[in-house]
Amino acid sequence: MSPGARLRQSDYFEWNFGPAFEAFGSQRAELLEVVDPLSPRAWEGTATVSVPPGKAYEYSTLYYGDWKAQ
Repeated sequence: MSPGARLRQSDYFEWNFGPAFEAFGSQRAELLEVVDPLSPRAWEGTATVSVPPGKAYEYSTLYYGDWKAQ
């Protein structure tokens, strides 16, 4: 699911800052448990993403990680 679609289906805009920041911290910690042990070779793996209208892009895990971190 795209980040934008996930955001539109959530109630994040109604959250107070404190609980939202706490949820962010928890979710970030869970993500880091998954990505921290990855080897350099694992970051080279690729995924193909289809986007309308009929286009497909192939990028590495590292590319998506960098993109999300910005």
